[in-house]
Amino acid sequence: MNNTKIELLGKEFETNSSGKCFIINIESYKKDGVVVAFYEPFCLVKCNYVNLYSGRVSNPMLPKLYGKGFLGVGEYSTTVNKREYGLWSGILERCYSLEYKRKQPTYKDATICKEWLNFQNFATWCNEQPFFNAKDDKQRYYQLDKDILVRGNKIYSPDTCCFVPNEVNKLLTLRGLARGDLPIGVCRQKGTGKFLSQCNYFGSRKHLGSFKTPQEAYVAYKIFKEYYIKEVAEKWKGEIDDRAYSSLIKYEISEDE
Repeated sequence: MNNTKIELLGKEFETNSSGKCFIINIESYKKDGVVVAFYEPFCLVKCNYVNLYSGRVSNPMLPKLYGKGFLGVGEYSTTVNKREYGLWSGILERCYSLEYKRKQPTYKDATICKEWLNFQNFATWCNEQPFFNAKDDKQRYYQLDKDILVRGNKIYSPDTCCFVPNEVNKLLTLRGLARGDLPIGVCRQKGTGKFLSQCNYFGSRKHLGSFKTPQEAYVAYKIFKEYYIKEVAEKWKGEIDDRAYSSLIKYEISEDE
């Protein structure tokens, strides 16, 4: 190492977005030839001297996305791994964007595990899942689901999430605000005083009958919906996570969902 390089060791630089860092090693001034250390959070980063001098070096351990998510150090990047990043940023939006929670109140208590605040960990998990790159019968990528494995789940984590086709993902979608104080699957029939029982069935609305009481209409819905969930589970058996299949087969509808 020549004298100029030695003189630069320990020299501090102010970056545009991540505070100060200092040089700890120089092998060359070109790509990844300079190693700098950030103070808080501590992290070693390889860069070139031109970018360092102009402040265009950032700390990948510094939370930037919604003040929580950080890119981390590893093989996955936001430019190459666009699908992983899109899923990750979407989760963080649902968990930490107040505007999103205002528009989608069902996510008001949603959160993400500490491990997944690091994009590298989330992307690694995605690529370890057998159905991450799977597509359904309409050539759509499987969707990330947090509700099937753990009922009433609010936490995005490796133990609570899996990839499922859109048809499976929509199975347990609730419409609580639309039905008001009636049980799930029930609505009032205008002008008759009776109660209708209806259920989505492979993309269409199936009429299950009209009943004198909400409870009778709900029972009809419950029986049919549980049958339908099992039918969809069997359709996708072997093409979804075994845990998801098992959860769907055992799923029971609750009146207050």
